Amino acid sequence: MASFFFIIARFGVVLVDSKEPSKPESMLAKLFTRLTNYPVFKRLFWKPVYNFLARQLPTPNWQFMNYGYAVLPDSSEPPLSLPSEYEFQRYPLQMYHYLAMLSPLQGKHVLEVGSGRGGGGNYLYHSLNPASYTGMDCARVAIDFSRQHYHGAHLEFEVGDAERLPFEGEKFDIVLNIESSRHYGSFPTFLSEVNRVLRPGGKLLLADMRMDAEVDGFRAALQQSGMSLLSEEDITQNVLISLDHLYESYLVEIEKQVPAYFRHYFIEFSAAKGTVNYEAFQKRERRYFRMVLQKN
Repeated sequence: MASFFFIIARFGVVLVDSKEPSKPESMLAKLFTRLTNYPVFKRLFWKPVYNFLARQLPTPNWQFMNYGYAVLPDSSEPPLSLPSEYEFQRYPLQMYHYLAMLSPLQGKHVLEVGSGRGGGGNYLYHSLNPASYTGMDCARVAIDFSRQHYHGAHLEFEVGDAERLPFEGEKFDIVLNIESSRHYGSFPTFLSEVNRVLRPGGKLLLADMRMDAEVDGFRAALQQSGMSLLSEEDITQNVLISLDHLYESYLVEIEKQVPAYFRHYFIEFSAAKGTVNYEAFQKRERRYFRMVLQKN
């Protein structure tokens, strides 16, 4: 069942943007596009997909699932010095690091919603010294992977639903959400839950992409969230440069770790150079944003 969902995901994510899909592919893509307008479908669809991804990549070397972030040459952001063991995944790690730099984590109680394989949470916990760090994800396989590989006195990983966060109100100072929110059944419901679990003055650090047609609704939900938008950046170019850097290493890892019959799907899903997802960023049909919101 999960493999079926993943194949359908490939059609939905890739073929809806294809210039010349075949008639059956076009019909399937249109059906997928319509279905993704329904919250119930999103809730049923993405959980098995991400559990499938976690099973297909059991290697501890693959710690991140975001597209990465490259510092632009004219940026005021200082370069990040990393131990050699992190170099393979420098760019996905930098997505976490530079987002976290927008609001210091030291001494804060942090929740990450959509923690994936846990590598970002592990890095932030051991590098930026929060009082506690809780990674939460809907995919139990990913949480099991994180619990097996990452440890700390106040580092935890929990299974949970982004639209029904399993935490008491006003528990956290910071909520992080990276490349996850676009898959939720209701983005406004997620924002309401974030507002509930944040302490007064707490912040949401958000990084994610939207297609052009989705941007107005995305911003409207943020404006109605009960939180104030402190900053917004378009980091599409940073992400594109990251994808360029990751291209060869990701192809090597996919060839080593993924069965041959699934490799094409993984390449498309990863937005590797030359895929439809990559080209959508190039043409700015899809844009990637980085934002900070604060609870009023």
